[in-house]
Amino acid sequence: MLHTATRLSFDAVDPALLGHFWAQVTGYDLVVNEPDEVRLRGAALGLDELVFREVPRWKASPNRLQVDLLSDDLDGDALHLEALGATRVAELVRRGERRVVLRDPEGNEFAIVAPPVGGGEPAPAPPDPAAAARRPRRRPSARRTQQGP
Repeated sequence: MLHTATRLSFDAVDPALLGHFWAQVTGYDLVVNEPDEVRLRGAALGLDELVFREVPRWKASPNRLQVDLLSDDLDGDALHLEALGATRVAELVRRGERRVVLRDPEGNEFAIVAPPVGGGEPAPAPPDPAAAARRPRRRPSARRTQQGP
């Protein structure tokens, strides 16, 4: 049976660099501070632990997971995170949410997200004609129809 505690683990070339950066971002407490692993504990993100484990080299492939931090002061929080060592990558609006995409000191992307004005459901995304062109096309059916005499 799964435990109710949750943990998010990061691969890191320098666990101390990332661990201390994310401790400042989240306010989590540093509970393990070893050269090959840094572990933070808190509750601000709805996660019990953040773990940064040493890997021998940085991966060139993109993240398959992105942390989104919700903010009621997007510009102020983005500037604060940049002062801590984050790098701004992009600013965009998706489904009514304004977001600033940043990279932590090792290049992992995360975002600061401002919910839509009014706090309601995000506006639906406009149709994207290019998305329809990218969808795989179905192959025609292999069934043949019988022709009458």
